[in-house]
Parts: sequence; structure tokens; C-alpha cells
Amino acid sequence: MARRPLFKKQKFDLTGDWEGYNFTAITNLPLGVIEDWSGKEAGTAAMRELLGKALTDWNFVKEDGVEFPQPTPETTADTLRDLPHDLVAAMAKLYVDTISALPQA
Repeated sequence: MARRPLFKKQKFDLTGDWEGYNFTAITNLPLGVIEDWSGKEAGTAAMRELLGKALTDWNFVKEDGVEFPQPTPETTADTLRDLPHDLVAAMAKLYVDTISALPQA
């Protein structure tokens, strides 16, 4: 039997003002992450924490053309603080809308 990774990743293409940018995120996060997140009050800190656990890749660049560091579970929540708020909001909406629509096991 072939082994495959437990966690599923999906590439998300942003639109509108952020067309051309994309990110990849885990769409079936560990249960503990979901339980921790679902008990928090909605807001930017909670969303930053959730995205911090989910994001695995992105193609974002700074004004000087230097790429933002690739996301890691240890650094992404803090790196998100350096991104434009409307970009993070677009990412969060796309991500949450997508995972909410996925079939439940």
C-alpha cells in the first residue's frame, strides 16, 4: 500500500488587487489546532494564529523586490504582521471559505 501525507495542501490564487499572488495552505489542519482556534474570539489575532499554522508557501515580495521569508509554523504568525492588512484579510476569507465548503468526513 502506498503511503501518502496525512495533511492535504491546496494552492490558493488571490484575485482583485492581489491578482498574481498566491499561497499554499493545509486544508485539513490537526484537530487540536481547530479546537484551539474555534474557542477564540474572532479577530485578527485569532486569524493570524490559524493562518500561521496553515500556511506552507507564498509568493509575496516586499517593496524593494525582496521575497518575504517563506512561512514556517514558528514564524508565520509574526510575519503576517508585516503584510498589508487587506492582503491578510483576502487570504483569510479565501482560506476560511474554502475549508468551510470542504466535505466533512
